[in-house]
Amino acid sequence: NNGRGYCWVCAYAMLISDASSKVVTPIAVANINIKKGYSGNFMSGHASLVSEFGCKLVPALAEDSVYYDSFNTKNRGETNLKVSSDEEAKAAIIEALDNFPYGVIVRYEGYPHSMVAVAYDEENIYFNDPGLKTGEHVTFENTCLKNFKLSDISCIQAISVK
Repeated sequence: NNGRGYCWVCAYAMLISDASSKVVTPIAVANINIKKGYSGNFMSGHASLVSEFGCKLVPALAEDSVYYDSFNTKNRGETNLKVSSDEEAKAAIIEALDNFPYGVIVRYEGYPHSMVAVAYDEENIYFNDPGLKTGEHVTFENTCLKNFKLSDISCIQAISVK
């Protein structure tokens, strides 16, 4: 299906919709990728893809955050983290959600998998996991990442309107 069912396509559709208050479907995201000559396995470019919807990738954390490592503008507009435990990963994601209450994409390269962190309470972070049919507002333990820890996170991506 040219990538329209891929987790990154679905995660971008969710986050672009929430950031821009416009309905963006996975098919619309995949069609941008197809228009630029790519399939679901490869992406035409993260920054150029979100810009098609009037958005841009921005740092998910402030540079002075203890969890901030770097912001990669050349690759995926990813915020790289300094975390060594699940508690630190949880705190970093919560900090990112405080900055972007509509959600942030959380990426796990080891799987590879993308999902959207959308909310938290005193005990849990809740994710919309496109890897599951009923993956809306699930805790990390209920995502499709069964052999991973929260601290296995690769990066966070945040989107804002241009």
